[in-house]
Amino acid sequence: MMWNTRKKSIRIIRVLTCFILIFGLFVTGSIREYGPIVARAVEDANVTYVSDVRLFYSTESLDDAVEACKQADYVPVDGNLNAGTSRNNVVMGYKETEDRDEAICSIRLLAMDDGYEMKDFSELQKEYESSNSSVIDTVEAAALEFKANYEAGSPKADLAYKGLNLINVPEAGDKLLGDYIVDGDADHDFYAKVVTRSSTGTVGIILNNLSIGLSAYENEYDDEEGGIVSKSWA
Repeated sequence: MMWNTRKKSIRIIRVLTCFILIFGLFVTGSIREYGPIVARAVEDANVTYVSDVRLFYSTESLDDAVEACKQADYVPVDGNLNAGTSRNNVVMGYKETEDRDEAICSIRLLAMDDGYEMKDFSELQKEYESSNSSVIDTVEAAALEFKANYEAGSPKADLAYKGLNLINVPEAGDKLLGDYIVDGDADHDFYAKVVTRSSTGTVGIILNNLSIGLSAYENEYDDEEGGIVSKSWA
């Protein structure tokens, strides 16, 4: 009887030991799998990030620069960045966010040892458009000629149309550029924005495709000539 009791005790101890080991493995695996997620959630709940940085200027006083910063919903940093100089009062402001994806990860500075000049963006845009008026007119004229060739059935214009449709027009709900031009939605103001606001690479791609669409000839193989000849598509 004592022997049976001892065997039962040993069996119970083994069962308890196995249960503890299994439970320990489960907890360890759970911590390994879900621990980083929980830690990330705690971190995201308690951490704020800088989402934007901007400078505010005033020719009158530092208080005016600070007030302009606050009016724009930025948090001002104490101090005048131009302290000790005779230049404008400058305050740096920043915005905060709890969204990790909106956080600023890199800041690059430009040297302005020669000074700087404050300008209104809209006025600066008008000046830039005025100085590039000839380029804007050229792009518009090329686009109108491309549109006419496309409607006339030009194979070259069709090729250009496909190339232009690789570019989206964000202000038109991401409508394709080729469709935007062919449908007659593009006007002078649109081409002005293309020239003055798009990257040099994008403008180059657009001009390259428009130039293809302007061609009145295409190269074809001619059996009689026994080689490639240029023929009018019209």
